[in-house]
Formats: sequence, structure tokens, C-alpha cells
Amino acid sequence: MSFFRTLRNNLRPEHRLTKLLVSGIGEILMVMIGILLALQVNNWNEDRKDRILETKYLKSLKLDLQVDLLNLEDMIADRNRKISSAIALLKYTPPTDARGLVKLDSVIWSVYRWRNYIPRTSTLKELTNSGDLNIIRNDSIKTLLLRIEERNGVVVTSTNHMEREYHMYLYDRTAGMREYSPLQDLDETSRMGRGVNDTLVSPERLDELITQTSELLSDLTIRNGLKLARGNNVYIRNQYVDIVADTKRLIGFIDAELGDR
Repeated sequence: MSFFRTLRNNLRPEHRLTKLLVSGIGEILMVMIGILLALQVNNWNEDRKDRILETKYLKSLKLDLQVDLLNLEDMIADRNRKISSAIALLKYTPPTDARGLVKLDSVIWSVYRWRNYIPRTSTLKELTNSGDLNIIRNDSIKTLLLRIEERNGVVVTSTNHMEREYHMYLYDRTAGMREYSPLQDLDETSRMGRGVNDTLVSPERLDELITQTSELLSDLTIRNGLKLARGNNVYIRNQYVDIVADTKRLIGFIDAELGDR
């Protein structure tokens, strides 16, 4: 009798409806849990891929920055030579012999020789062009990257300005006043590198070169050009110094990020 009472109760409509409702809700919850787990797994996979890509970018950025540091140190030394040489030329006593002309040439070329600093920006360009800059989670790294890029832009603008002044005050003016490297042995230079031979000129020619050099050192346009060269090289040198400081800080942040991987 107990069995038949249980069977009869289970067959009542309200019991079947309750079971159906409970079963439906259970199935919905299971589906929702499955969807949430799938989303969580997908998010985890995407985050893992982003972290792998971020590590790749950080390592590449560090290599670029290390090369930039070496080049910047070399450029700072070159700018310092230009600054000291420009000041030396403004105070230079005109040479009286061939040896003095040779020595003066080395000082002139220290100022006149043109060099540009070209930073390695391939990784940063890849980051910005691909839209992957947001993959870099450390805001300090992104801030320094953008600040270094901005400083490099200032250097380019300043260098272009200085180049125009070099042509106007130094290159064009000097070209019409004095022969470049008059004691240089062109045949020897072509074979072995730079060569100087003070026996290539006659005493009369040597006197002419000394006179040209004296006029060059006292020329107002050239002296103004040397003063501008000193000031411009100081400004660009100081920009390099700031970039070096930012670059070292940036490498420190990158090392900290990579150390946590």
C-alpha cells in the first residue's frame, strides 16, 4: 500500500511540474556555468598570448635601447669635441708653418664634419602601427617611450636648423676662402686612408695658404657661424644627455617587468 501511495503522489500534476521546473533551472544553470567557464578559459588564453607578445616586444625594445645608448654616448662625445673645437677656433692664433696648417685642419674638421644620430625605432613603430601599444601594461614604460620619441623629434628639428646655419655661415663661406686640406696627399689617401705631406706645396704656395687661413679665422661670418655651432651643439648635446637618462630608466623598468616573467 505504501508503494501505491508513493506512485500515486509522483503521478500528481503538481509534482511533475515541480520536477520539470527544477530540471529546467538546473539545465539553464549548467549552460550558464559552461559559458562562463568557456569565457574565462578564452580570456586566460588571450591574456597568455598578450603576455607572450608583450615579452617579445619588451626584449626587442631593450635591444634597440641598448644600441641607442652606445650611439648616444658616441654622439655626446662628438658634440663635446665640436663645442671645444669651435671655441678653440674662435681663439686660434693663425699658423705660421705647414705643421700649424695640418693641426688647424684637424680642429676645423672636428667642427665641420657632419654626423646625425638615428635612433632605432623599428620596434616602437611596430607597436604603434599594429595597435599593440596597449599590450604594454606598465604605464611608466609607455610614458618613457613616448617621451623619448618626442625628444628625438626635438633633436631632428634642432639638427635641421643647425645644418642650415652650417651651410650658410661655415661650409659655403669657407669653400670660397680656403682650400680644404691643402696638404693632404690625395693619392696616398685613396690607397691607404688619410695622408698628409707638407712637401707637396712650394714655399710660395705655403705663404698663400697661411694668408688664406688667417683671413678665414678673422672672417666675421665664419666667426658668427662658429658661435652658432657652439650654441647649437650645446643644445643638442644636452638633449642627448636627457635621452640617455630616460633610456636608462626605461631599460630599468623593462628589466623589472621581464624579471617577473
